[in-house]
Amino acid sequence: MWWKSHHCTPPPQVRQEMDKRSSSEVSDKSDRGRNKKRKSKSKRRTDDYSIVVPEKEISVSPISEPSLSPSPPTDCNLYPDEQSMSICSEDTVKNDQLLMCSEDTEQNVQLLKEQNDRLLKERNDQLLKERNDQLLKDNVELSAGVMDVLDGHDKVNNAIVDMIIRDDVPWKVMESGGFNFILKTFVPSYIVPSRASVSEMIGHKYLVLSSLMKERLNSVDSVAISTEFWEGKVSGSNNLIVSAHYASEGKCESLVVGMIKADGNCTADGVKDSLLALCNEWNISVDKISALVTSSHSVLHNAALQLVGKARVLICFAEQLNRVAQRVFEDDEVKQLCVSVRNIVTFFKENPAAYDDLRENHCVNLIGLLHGKNTWFSNFMVLDKYVKNADAFEAVLKKHSNSPQVLDADGLSSLRDLVNITNSLYLSSCELQKEDCMPCSKVIPLVCCLRSAGLMLTPNTLLGKLLAQKLLIEITGKFRRVELVHILAHATLLDPKYKEKYFQDKVACLEAKIKINQMLGDEAGSAFGLGGAVGVSGEGKIWDFHDALGNRDLCQPEVGGKWSELQAYLSSPVSPEGTDAIEYWSQYSKMYPKLSKIALKYLSVAGVAVTSKKLLTTGGMEAKDCEELSKILFLKSVSFPMW
Repeated sequence: MWWKSHHCTPPPQVRQEMDKRSSSEVSDKSDRGRNKKRKSKSKRRTDDYSIVVPEKEISVSPISEPSLSPSPPTDCNLYPDEQSMSICSEDTVKNDQLLMCSEDTEQNVQLLKEQNDRLLKERNDQLLKERNDQLLKDNVELSAGVMDVLDGHDKVNNAIVDMIIRDDVPWKVMESGGFNFILKTFVPSYIVPSRASVSEMIGHKYLVLSSLMKERLNSVDSVAISTEFWEGKVSGSNNLIVSAHYASEGKCESLVVGMIKADGNCTADGVKDSLLALCNEWNISVDKISALVTSSHSVLHNAALQLVGKARVLICFAEQLNRVAQRVFEDDEVKQLCVSVRNIVTFFKENPAAYDDLRENHCVNLIGLLHGKNTWFSNFMVLDKYVKNADAFEAVLKKHSNSPQVLDADGLSSLRDLVNITNSLYLSSCELQKEDCMPCSKVIPLVCCLRSAGLMLTPNTLLGKLLAQKLLIEITGKFRRVELVHILAHATLLDPKYKEKYFQDKVACLEAKIKINQMLGDEAGSAFGLGGAVGVSGEGKIWDFHDALGNRDLCQPEVGGKWSELQAYLSSPVSPEGTDAIEYWSQYSKMYPKLSKIALKYLSVAGVAVTSKKLLTTGGMEAKDCEELSKILFLKSVSFPMW
């Protein structure tokens, strides 16, 4: 480096070589910088995908640094063009190797990216599916909630109809603010129905329950029918209310099946045709009717005779009992006593001061008196209240100058006899009202009790003696053949509470046994040697019937025969008074398989035909026509579990 030590300019050849070297160093630095950037970029990509890509090992042969020491011109074989080509070839090899590494890395990154995109897509699909499932579940829950709300509305509608029908709630309560507030409090989204909507809901309820009850009536073996007149305030005409009675699931069910218009021009044939059409509508064939209970009205009675025959027609016992009591209260002296006592009670009702004195100082309450029609039943309640508290009434009446005249001693004695005589009639009427449908098996025992009570009367006054005699005559005349009515006799005999003990006519009791025995089998009548008939034989032996009666106690049941069920039942102890006869035979149906069917047939017959009058209250009065009234009566008669 002599030119450096002497601070001289290097020779042209050396200067040219130095320029080439500096340019190659610059290019090497730039290539290394680019490779470094590519590596860092690829590393970042792999880091982004969380995958480490191993770097490809590249073996690059080291480039020998050219010597800068000068050599003699003769020994220098390195020419500028060859040297430049050598350096360029070395740079080209290095760049090609780096480019190949970069291309491999980018290809790997691309593959990883595609794989990651696929994984991301699968993950997104999974999340989307889970989200859709959750939305579907939410929609199902929302739909269930909506259905619950709608179902809740139906329950409220059903409860409203039940309240109106069963509790006799006036329909105008739907328009009251308090009732609407209660409904909105419990069911905010509920829309309170109008009167027209209530009528529509009643019609829908009628369609549903009537179809169910028709199927049930079609499945039972026998049905008893009862008819009664009712003076309609809705249509302004008389209506014939028809009820059906049957045994089901261990109890007696009563059902109002319809209402027939019966104006003054109705005939027995017309009523009979209407009854037949109504029975066909409710799947009740004429052969299935065990009895038809009706009043003594000529049109109804003749229609019943034409429909089912005399053997299956039964007159309402409540009507007959009322006629007996009315005959007793028709006496002139009895009417005068009733008017006097009613005037006294009316004075206390209209005078608050006197009533307060009677109630506070003597503990006498007049609630429930003088309400409704002036009937023998209401008169008896007034007379009985006065007789039991005569001293209290007299003490208070003396304090008021404008009070009515009190009864004298003779009048009070006659009044006591009247109350004692008619007390048995009053108790019998109360017995009829204890049950919604009094069975006909109670008729014969009640008549027996009335007759016994009349015989034991010991009146002290002349009026009392006359009334007691009149009562016995009326009871005997009205009910003298009650035990010969085979429906009543069979029902009483098959009622485990009564059996034979209330029969006064032994012939009637024996006839009932024979007929029941015939129902069990044709050959069973031979147990009495009567050949299935009671009466005079064809050979003219007038005492055949007497011989049969004389030998009836000697007859023994056939072992395993048809008669054994009835004999075993009659030989068992009498059940207590509170025993339900329908439930009893349902319980012992396996012990008496044939006799139980006969018992349920007769014990389901009603002894009265006034059961539906108990249903004609507030709800029925608001019916717009007879058709709607018939639906209301039907719904009121359906047992609550059916709702």
